[in-house]
Amino acid sequence: MKFGLSLPTGGRYASPEAIAQIAEGAERIGLSSLWTFERLLSPTGLVSMGGQEFLMVEPYNTVYSPLEVLGFAAAKTSRIRLGTSIISALLHNPAALGRSFATLDRLSGGRIVAGLGQGWMREEFEAAGPRGWGLGSTRC
Repeated sequence: MKFGLSLPTGGRYASPEAIAQIAEGAERIGLSSLWTFERLLSPTGLVSMGGQEFLMVEPYNTVYSPLEVLGFAAAKTSRIRLGTSIISALLHNPAALGRSFATLDRLSGGRIVAGLGQGWMREEFEAAGPRGWGLGSTRC
C-alpha cells in the first residue's frame, strides 16, 4: 500500500514555508506522493453544482497554481511522486497544458502524475473560456 499527502495549497495554511515543510517531511518519512488541486477562482456569490446552490468554503478563497506548486515541491525533494488531483483540463489550452506537464516531469526526474478532470464550475469556464484556442466562441 502507498500513502501520500495533500500539500497545503489552499486556504489560510497555504504558504511556501508550509509547502516546503510538508514536502520535505513526507519524503523524509517515506511517503510515496504529494498532491495538489486546482481552483481557478473563488466566486463571492452562490455557485451551482448538481442543481444545488452554495457558497464556496474558505479554503477555496486562496488556492495556489498547481503546477507551480509542484515545481516548488520538486525543487525541495528528490524521490517522492508529485501529482495533480485534479487540474481542470478544459480550462487550459491543451497544447500549453501538455507542455507544462512534460516540462515539469522532465525537470523533476519523471516524478509527475497528471490527474486531469473536466471541471464543473460555470464561473470558471466563463473566466477562462476556450476563446483563443482556435475553437471559435464555444460557451459552456
